[in-house]
Amino acid sequence: MGKDDAEEFSKQALAAFGWLSEFSFELAGRDHALSRDKSRPLYSAVVWSSSHLQLFIEVTLEYPRPALVVEFGPLVDGDVPAVQDISNRHHLTALVALKTGDEELAAEAGMVKGVSGRQLDRALRRSADLLREYGIDILRGDRSDFKKLEDFASERQEGLRHRYLLDAPGMHP
Repeated sequence: MGKDDAEEFSKQALAAFGWLSEFSFELAGRDHALSRDKSRPLYSAVVWSSSHLQLFIEVTLEYPRPALVVEFGPLVDGDVPAVQDISNRHHLTALVALKTGDEELAAEAGMVKGVSGRQLDRALRRSADLLREYGIDILRGDRSDFKKLEDFASERQEGLRHRYLLDAPGMHP
């Protein structure tokens, strides 16, 4: 896995999410990071934004697991928010879970079985389909789901914290 793989990911992501142009999204950038010895990629990302809607969509392939992460949200002062800006970055997996209540379906939005051409293409197209189906209101400019997603993420975080506290040694009632 090397720089060529990162370029191939970009091409496949652009093809799978090309329909975003129908909603006034334009390519805002591509990025990838290589390991220190430059022998393998750490991540590859493609970002679209809409100045009209003041929204962004970012598709990232993280190596070496691999994991596919699709995030979206409002632009902040006209720019894509920083990676650590969790209040302005929402995950496709959370949107699908919120809209359907189906955690298995939501997991499909981040599932990639490998980085071969066919496996990656299948995963990208599945995520693009899920975004189009469950994010259509957002893509049309409706921001009402952002608050619901924030609340959903907080509830999930609280549930995990509660579960881990209960599972910690000496913490059982």
